[in-house]
Amino acid sequence: MNHFNIQKANKIDLPEINQLLKAADLPLVDPEEFTNYFYKSTDQENKVNSAIGLEIYENYGLLRSMVVDPNYRNKGIAGILIDQVVKSATDIGLHEIYLLTSTAEKYFLKKGFEVKNREHCPAEIKGSKEYSSICPSSSSLMSKKISNQG
Repeated sequence: MNHFNIQKANKIDLPEINQLLKAADLPLVDPEEFTNYFYKSTDQENKVNSAIGLEIYENYGLLRSMVVDPNYRNKGIAGILIDQVVKSATDIGLHEIYLLTSTAEKYFLKKGFEVKNREHCPAEIKGSKEYSSICPSSSSLMSKKISNQG
């Protein structure tokens, strides 16, 4: 059975996270974009092997920078990280989580996200750097409603 050490990431983890993102050809995280809702998983040597982030825009979250080292893929770690982000979003009362992807649409559909028309994206998310300039306009916009019922 796989055991993953999921914990909040710190700015000190950014070089390792960005190294994973660069290797996966994904946008890097600037230190100014780092939030309290970045999570990482580490291996037995305490090396970062996966990461995910959640940016907060009023009542919405933007999932970003989900990456898993190729040596750790297909072991369920991405699903665990997504569950952590959804839990955080629920805990802070967000209404919906959005994401942009050009490669993982099928994966996120399995995780309960739906493809959305970019025209119907909330202005708060449209104002993010991820939406407005980092991700190509051909990226799929997806979202998942958050249940805030305790």
